[in-house]
Amino acid sequence: MKDLLAAVDIGTTRLKVGLFDAEGRCVVSAARPCPPDYAADGTITLRAGRWWEAFADGFGECLAAVEASAVRAIGVSSQAQTYALLDGEGGAVAPAVSWLDLRGDAEGMARDLEDEEDYYGHAGWHIDPMLASCKLRRLSGGPGAWDGVEHVVFPDGWLMFRLTGRAGVSRNLASMSGLYSMKLGRWWPRAVAAARVPERALPTICGMGEPVGALLPEMARELGIPVVPVVAGANDQTAAALGCGLTLPGDTMLGMGTALVTYQVIRSSAPAAESRPLRGPYPCGLHWQMDVCNMAGAALEWARDLFGLGWEQFYDEALSAEPGSGGLRLSPHWDDGGALLGLRPGTSRRHLLRAVLEGIACAVREQFDLMRVSRPVRAVGGACANDGWMQMLADFTGRSIERLELAQGGLWGTAIMAAHGVGIFDDMLAAARARRSTGRRFDPRPGDAKIYGRVYDEYLESRNVRS
Repeated sequence: MKDLLAAVDIGTTRLKVGLFDAEGRCVVSAARPCPPDYAADGTITLRAGRWWEAFADGFGECLAAVEASAVRAIGVSSQAQTYALLDGEGGAVAPAVSWLDLRGDAEGMARDLEDEEDYYGHAGWHIDPMLASCKLRRLSGGPGAWDGVEHVVFPDGWLMFRLTGRAGVSRNLASMSGLYSMKLGRWWPRAVAAARVPERALPTICGMGEPVGALLPEMARELGIPVVPVVAGANDQTAAALGCGLTLPGDTMLGMGTALVTYQVIRSSAPAAESRPLRGPYPCGLHWQMDVCNMAGAALEWARDLFGLGWEQFYDEALSAEPGSGGLRLSPHWDDGGALLGLRPGTSRRHLLRAVLEGIACAVREQFDLMRVSRPVRAVGGACANDGWMQMLADFTGRSIERLELAQGGLWGTAIMAAHGVGIFDDMLAAARARRSTGRRFDPRPGDAKIYGRVYDEYLESRNVRS
């Protein structure tokens, strides 16, 4: 009977769980919805118990297909920025606050910290309402805000606390909270004070692939598995990067979901000064840098839904229009106020659809240029399924794109960390490299480079004007 590694990914709208063998084969996986709740005042929260219900149900489905006694470890990864407040027994004091909630007190954080450049040097992030630090500061402004609160946890830590009784967080996720210093390698006292968070309430920081604790005996009985280590994973992007085989400085992944994310492994925590991308720790002493266009995937869905198209029809019609979209230009940066320019009497539906693709391609090229991407890029996510779109993206950016046929890359990356936590893999990067999957490669063709260069120049000019 082969050892099995359980991997959990707590995403924004659904929780995924999978069981893997040590060769990287996904034996079984399941997903359960756990979407946040949206209020009219901009509050975006989630009843934390929904995570447990999704995990228990999905994990139970997976265990029904295997010999449960073969499970050796449980690795946990999750979304970043979302947090929950727990009492001493692990019960939620209030609903968890989603990373999508943008009501954080960024102005107050900036005022107390004074030097944003110093903040970026420590945290690797820019002060932003999305950060957990800013949202916690806003919470702290109310009377009795911390009454009954013993623990601040993030989604990974919430599940790990439920499973082990210990409050922990992956170093990778801690670094995305706005409360962590990469210079110090721990919670940053200045940021913690500015967020007005009691430091006693913050979870213990664990390395990626480090056991947080053993599964509580009562949890083992409830789940029907042995008492096994529960291992800290990472945020979902980092887990996906490891699962995709990013193991060397310069290796780059393009994540194409709701958000458009270029994620690159780097040697040092200090990125190129002129680009100032987000950054943080990666397994085995390396680091990552990342740039995000939050609503690019939403722009695709908007255009498809606007005309009631299926995805195949959407791409066929968009790619039938000539390069340059008849002069129509669309900005995919909708969280900063999108724009549609160049409408004229001859503009057709297919011009609009292609303009959406070219706008997203501009954002991708900008990210690649900022990070000086020179190697083939590994593409993952639901928005990279169409061959014509991937070829156009390679042509537009001038970089080779390798689309991976890897359905559960984030879960596999988490499983690698779980395996490291129980000694199956000594070196996480070597394990990821040895089991790296391959996919179809799209190399850039020069035919439309001049037209695409003009579209890109106009995009950069509009970005400079709007900023």
